Amino acid sequence: MKFRIYLYAIARILFGLALTFNGAYNVIVYPKFLACLDDHFERTTILDFEIIEFFLVLVPFAEFIIGLLLMIGCYTRKVLISSIILFLFIVMYLLDANSEIMIFVYTVFLLMSGILLRKDNYNLKSMDYSRDSYQMI
Repeated sequence: MKFRIYLYAIARILFGLALTFNGAYNVIVYPKFLACLDDHFERTTILDFEIIEFFLVLVPFAEFIIGLLLMIGCYTRKVLISSIILFLFIVMYLLDANSEIMIFVYTVFLLMSGILLRKDNYNLKSMDYSRDSYQMI
């Protein structure tokens, strides 16, 4: 039982680290990220709305925040639910834009979020998200 608890904590921290580094890298090379996003947006056929392009610009910042919260272990269940929604939307967008490599990366992120959410009964080493925020600080 202890092994599964530690395995869950290690997987959660490593996944948070991967998201944090991915978000930080995309922020560091932000002009390149925007050019890649414009290239994807030109190839889309179904999801061709300006509001989607506006929200996709914020994806690296959301990844960074989700990764930090997962590493800290704060609000783990809510963060995993929001990451599943975010990654599902990104995968659908990338499927429309026919970007195979990025589809694979974000599908792995989506599956990892789902696995961590499903196995959250081993989430004993992180802060309890059912408590009030002032009790955690």
